[in-house]
Amino acid sequence: MNNSKQECLVFGTCWQKTDMGTFRGLGPYRVAEIFRSFDWTVELVDFYSLWPTDKLEQYLKLRIKKNTKVVAISTTFSNPEIISDLIKKIRNINKSIIILLGGQNKIPFDIDWNFQILGYCEVALPQIIKWLFYDGAKPKITEYKNRQFFVNAYAEYPAPNLHATDVEYTATDFIQPYEALSFEISRGCIFSCKFCNFEYTGMKNPSYANFETLKKRLEYNYYNFGIRNYTIADDTFNDNDAKIKILADIVTRLPFEVNFAACIRLDLLASRPQQYDLLKNARVWAHHYGIETFTHEAGKAIGKGMHPDKVKNALLYTREYFLKNIGLYRAGCSMIAGLPYETPDAWYKSNQWYTENFSSEHRTWYPYCISKNTAFKGKISQNPYEFGYNPIDKKRKKWLMANLEKLNLSKIGADVPTFVNNCWLWKRENFDIVDAIQFVYNTQQKNKYLYPYTLMKYIDLYPQSEILTVQQNDLADNFCLDSYIQSKLTFAAYGR
Repeated sequence: MNNSKQECLVFGTCWQKTDMGTFRGLGPYRVAEIFRSFDWTVELVDFYSLWPTDKLEQYLKLRIKKNTKVVAISTTFSNPEIISDLIKKIRNINKSIIILLGGQNKIPFDIDWNFQILGYCEVALPQIIKWLFYDGAKPKITEYKNRQFFVNAYAEYPAPNLHATDVEYTATDFIQPYEALSFEISRGCIFSCKFCNFEYTGMKNPSYANFETLKKRLEYNYYNFGIRNYTIADDTFNDNDAKIKILADIVTRLPFEVNFAACIRLDLLASRPQQYDLLKNARVWAHHYGIETFTHEAGKAIGKGMHPDKVKNALLYTREYFLKNIGLYRAGCSMIAGLPYETPDAWYKSNQWYTENFSSEHRTWYPYCISKNTAFKGKISQNPYEFGYNPIDKKRKKWLMANLEKLNLSKIGADVPTFVNNCWLWKRENFDIVDAIQFVYNTQQKNKYLYPYTLMKYIDLYPQSEILTVQQNDLADNFCLDSYIQSKLTFAAYGR
């Protein structure tokens, strides 16, 4: 390795223990690719929030050298306290190193970072690198009094197009064959659900990846790391029949079998029956469905107007179809407690339907978050009063803040302190966000079967006849964290 090169250390997604397991986020690897395009030496560290403190400190001391100019940290699925703690450890070694944050969540200014990119980085980050290190022009960036620079990439450097966004994993990523990696086939969503707080919604023509490049990447990952299982990061995978068909054509040309989990819009699937065979041929059989509600008026209010009876029938038919034709199927249904035109009684009735009719699959309830900390806000978050939401009563807020630790939602990846920090605390006529959080807390304990994306990590460890019946309590996270940490420490000490 050429030690004269400038170096960047990239820390991946800030994972906590949840029913969804641990995955390698795609964004941090994109950041690494961008720095490498400038001929930098880059090393990426995953799962750092799960590292023992002494091991993480040991790694930082070994890895941060005088040529390490930037430490980049993902903020997606972030916990600000964990990110702050990591930054403090880095500052103890090198106080002048540039701390660059980036992702889908905004991190407070009272944390000691230097640069923060909110949104996709493919366009914004090269401009910042050129400005800092290659005498480039100053980018569209806001400077604050404490010398922190903030870029809203959604507004200033939009990146809705999937061009040259391929990711090539390296030997020092220490990828294991049982992992499930992620990739994007398209970016953007054709729908505009009113509760959704993500950018690039309502797109008439979402952009698509180069499919031949995708085929080469699937082959590369298999022959170099043994990877056969993937999660597709598209907002809605089945928004276009042609996209599914192209993936199916790639899959049938591969000399090995692959498996995919993806976000599927169930009402589209029900209204486009030709997609069943396409998804089967593409081996996309693990589905996340954003069902959100079984109350018709609530569904219409948020842009999901299919009658609940049709939705329920579609769930039952889809399970039957894939089990009959592939012998594999897993659904993960997300539901929201707190939507307009719905009462707590409706939440309990909906949950009971799952228990009686769909208990072999995974379901997750979320308390409705009216966002206050994202760059893009859906229609409800933009004007909650119009949809019947008002600020929570002071006494209820005080009770909530006093009981944050008890109401632990970590199983769904939403620890309450972070949730409360990101969301406007609301009430409706007869209930409020506290009722929603308590309901979710009670129902989250009842999930037995694996979430679709989690299932991708375990499919090679069990016979096909057993994998669908494996329950959450039967296993620990199969990612060998101790082995990964030791490999990173050894490489930091001897491999450089």
